Amino acid sequence: EEEIPRLRSQISELMVVISRVLYEFEDENTALYTFDLSEREKLYELSSQQEIMNWSISRIKLIVETIDDIKKKHEDSIIARAIEFIKENYTKDINLADVAKHVAVSPYYLSKLFKSERSQNFIEYLTDLRIEAAKKMLIDSEMSAKEVCFAVGYSDPSYFSKVFRKITGLT
Repeated sequence: EEEIPRLRSQISELMVVISRVLYEFEDENTALYTFDLSEREKLYELSSQQEIMNWSISRIKLIVETIDDIKKKHEDSIIARAIEFIKENYTKDINLADVAKHVAVSPYYLSKLFKSERSQNFIEYLTDLRIEAAKKMLIDSEMSAKEVCFAVGYSDPSYFSKVFRKITGLT
C-alpha cells in the first residue's frame, strides 16, 4: 500500500527536476505548465501504478516535443544568424570557422546544421551567393572579370573563372 504514494512522490520529484531543466533552457512558460498545480493534483488523484505510468509517459512525451521545438527554434536562429553574417561578409575572405565563431557554435555543428537545414553545405552556399553577385556585377557594371573576382570575395582570378564556369557554364 505504501508503494503508490512513494511512486507518486518520486514522479513528482522527477517532474520538478524536469521543470527546472526547462526553466534553465530559458523556456519559462513550458517550465511553469509542465508540472503546474493542476497536473500535480491529477498525479495525486491517480490510484494505480498503471495510471501513474500512463500519466508520466504522456507528460514526458509532451516535454520531449517541447524540447524538440525549443531545439528547432534555436537551430533556426543559428542558421538565420549565420546566413545574415555570410550575406554581410561574402565579399571578404571568410570560412566556416569565422561564421561558426560569430554564431557561437563549433564549425562541425554549424556544418552539420547547415547541411540539414539548407540541403547544401557552407561552401556551396557561399559559392552560390558569390557567383550570383558576380553575374549581376558583370551584367550591370563596367567592371572587369578580375575586378568582379575581388569584389565578390575571391583572391585568385583563375580560380574564380574556374568556379564561375563550373556553376554557370560560361567563361
